[in-house]
Amino acid sequence: MNISRMQSLGRRLGALALAAVMALGIVSGAGFNLTLPVLKARAAAPSMTLKRFALELSVGETDRIVPQFKNVTGDTPAVTFTSADSTIVTVDAQGNLEAKKVGKTTVTVACATTGDTIELPVGVIAKEHDYRDQIMLSTFWPPNPESMLNDEQWQLMSDAGINSVLGEGAGMGTPENQVKMLKLCDKYGMGLTVGTGFGFFSNEELPEKLSYYKNVPAAYGYYLIDEPPSANGFVDRYCAIKKSHPSAYVHLNFLPEHYYGDGQIYRGVLNDYAALIADRGCQLDYLMFDMYPFPDTGDMNKRVYFSNLRAVAEVARTHGAAPAAYIQTVRSPNAFRRPSASELRYQMYASLAFGCKQLSFFTWFTPESQNESFVDGIMTTDGKPNQHYAYIKEINCEILAIGKTLAKCDALSVYFDGAESPLYEQPSIPAGFFVQVAEGRCIVSHLRHTESGRNYLMVVNDNYDEPQEIKLVLDERVTSLSEVSRVDGSLLPLGMNGHTITLSLAAGDAIFMALPEGVDFYEAPAGQPDELTNLAADSVVYASSSRGADGWFIYNLTDGKRVTTGIKGKNYAWASAGDPAPYVKMDFGRAMSFNRVDLYAAGNFLSYGAGFPKALTISVSDDGADWRQVKTFADIPFDAVKATGVQLDFEGQTARWIRLDFTEFDGYVALNQIEVYNDAGHVPAPETVELLPMGGVVTYTEGENIAAFKDAFCSSSTPDSIYQPIGWCLANVNDNRGASCGQGFTTNVGRNYTPDAVEFVGIDLGDVFTVEKVVISPMGHQPIDYDIQLSNDGCNWTTVYEVRGAEPASEDIVLEIEGAKSGRFVRLYATKLRGGGGDGYLLQLAELYVYGTPVCDKTELEAAVAGYVAMGGDQTAELYTGAMADLARNTLTQGEANRRVAELKAAV
Repeated sequence: MNISRMQSLGRRLGALALAAVMALGIVSGAGFNLTLPVLKARAAAPSMTLKRFALELSVGETDRIVPQFKNVTGDTPAVTFTSADSTIVTVDAQGNLEAKKVGKTTVTVACATTGDTIELPVGVIAKEHDYRDQIMLSTFWPPNPESMLNDEQWQLMSDAGINSVLGEGAGMGTPENQVKMLKLCDKYGMGLTVGTGFGFFSNEELPEKLSYYKNVPAAYGYYLIDEPPSANGFVDRYCAIKKSHPSAYVHLNFLPEHYYGDGQIYRGVLNDYAALIADRGCQLDYLMFDMYPFPDTGDMNKRVYFSNLRAVAEVARTHGAAPAAYIQTVRSPNAFRRPSASELRYQMYASLAFGCKQLSFFTWFTPESQNESFVDGIMTTDGKPNQHYAYIKEINCEILAIGKTLAKCDALSVYFDGAESPLYEQPSIPAGFFVQVAEGRCIVSHLRHTESGRNYLMVVNDNYDEPQEIKLVLDERVTSLSEVSRVDGSLLPLGMNGHTITLSLAAGDAIFMALPEGVDFYEAPAGQPDELTNLAADSVVYASSSRGADGWFIYNLTDGKRVTTGIKGKNYAWASAGDPAPYVKMDFGRAMSFNRVDLYAAGNFLSYGAGFPKALTISVSDDGADWRQVKTFADIPFDAVKATGVQLDFEGQTARWIRLDFTEFDGYVALNQIEVYNDAGHVPAPETVELLPMGGVVTYTEGENIAAFKDAFCSSSTPDSIYQPIGWCLANVNDNRGASCGQGFTTNVGRNYTPDAVEFVGIDLGDVFTVEKVVISPMGHQPIDYDIQLSNDGCNWTTVYEVRGAEPASEDIVLEIEGAKSGRFVRLYATKLRGGGGDGYLLQLAELYVYGTPVCDKTELEAAVAGYVAMGGDQTAELYTGAMADLARNTLTQGEANRRVAELKAAV
């Protein structure tokens, strides 16, 4: 994770780009538990070099040595290759290697033309390293490269059970430092996630850059990027790395949920990355996040931590990946504290209960000279083990003992139970579940081994301050339980009283138990649901592309919401992104029968129906690979005024997969919901949805800023929670404070890389007003060309003021609107922007003020007053006197008048 959470995206990109540039040189030197490659002594510098300094192959694996030459003109010189032991590794005349049996040898590369001879160490192992064979215990922050790249520090990590090191950060991204860490990792039995800016090489450059590390001992993974607001832009690079090095771990870490301010948006961000990778035929390794739950003072923030953890775990399991989490082990004064031994134990075991297969310590080495202050890392700044090193070592050794089994288990369900259940807004154990909690407060996880199918239970003491007796009542089929030993991973029988067991767990501790072989409580979904069931709701959805920001995510296509409500930039829909042939496909998980698809358009009243497809083709598949075309729909009927879903009927099909290829559309495809049915004539027609938000009654005070604190909307924005109360967010655009507070509104970064882009921000005034003046309080990147527009319905807009070629201003910009121009909605619509660099071109301002008077037709109110009198209404009552006062007021809004009419009619 990045040290400073508030540093700009541009600064982060720049730093990594620098690291990438530094990685362009040829790597040389190192030992890797093998002898150094030997270059025969020559008077002059060698003309022949090798990219890699050592190789490690598994039995049967092949590779090729390709020498590189400098200061050589003409044809490439001839080279000879010789294996010191061809029973271990063979090599042919072209440098092609084949690993034959376990052992170590050298391959000599000689060039008579240049006089160079290089001896390359080659090791052969029985099986290629697979990080999924064990729980990954990784470290971050890296060491100080000047003082801690040494045997002592790597020995301390190895002794503490660390099996993976993240090599990015702290100035470690140079090839020389990566080589040193690779050597140390190999020597002490760890893997390195190579960190030299792989996320910022092009897809075309990646194979060449990766060729320095493939099959190099201990080079088990590659650092892609940390905490991208959206990871969609890194999907292609992830897949390019996997194509070049299929067994490698590719590291990408997500921000926590609160950055996005919305749990559904968070799941959308996570799911987009996982689904797009899967759609390209690649395996996602880990889905990883960071959130540090122990604040500077007070108890662990369990509600927030487990909300994040559940989202990550459920999205990961959907796409066959493993969840992963950072573990808080450092203190940042006035931000978060270093947890105690039992608190750390609790966070680690609770994360494992959710199925995490990687736990990364933040931090191992204590960061120095960062934007934030850090103290009390596991290793002090001078490289000494801190007082909590011992208990981290103890916990790690326990985890590695059970990890040989746990690493192969999926967490199927995780429940929280206790006297005050449900805990932390997490689900409690449902009735009928095979284990019930009779006493105690705990986390219960049901796991299943992916190879043997055996069922397991993990129980975590939810109290990290005190030990607990936890009593479980199990299904009658559970006649025995065995603890998976935290010493050697063996099974240790546990005593049961019939179908009851009482567990004594220390503070924050856990137990991992095996159920009897053959007793399986996992029931895969089966059968065909009834015809009213939307089959898409439980499907796994994929798409060819996704906008991946501002609420537009694949996840939203089956969230059960047929329309976006509200106008604050949260679309809860899906849109394709720069895709010439967009598609969506769904995996039902088993063969289903279906004959109907319903489509609901995306957008709210501001943009409903934009991106709705004009034509599409439906295909089906049994395996997701071979597709058979069912029907093409041209000129799809769509009525944006009625806002009704569109029903597409076709001949009944039975298949596991369905695919929609969009063949005609305007620029992109956007949908709010896709529903699939097996309709025998009883499924209701698609509904007509309500688009206009129903706000409260607006009042007006003469001369006031009628935009203040009303609902704001925009084309894009940064997530509110991370930037407020400082920086940029949508709420700042009409908080009535202007530029003096130093806060404002910005459209989202990384969207626009040319100035000729459209962005807008506006206000729902809540009622119709005659707008007389708009005042813009400038800040940041002010637009060059823009219009002030009004609308009564949020769909049809009228320009009432044009600005072209505007220069940057330091004082408020006053725009007087000529004529009686009225509307409920007002927006600043920019068509030429300022900015550039890593953040792109942006629309920014501090405040949008609007001044005007209400438009109110009092005809119906006058009739209601007359009717009240005619029916004998009490003319001394406040209702009547208030209505008469309303008729006399020139500040009356239409909403107030309508409310008074309803009250008068109700009274008589």
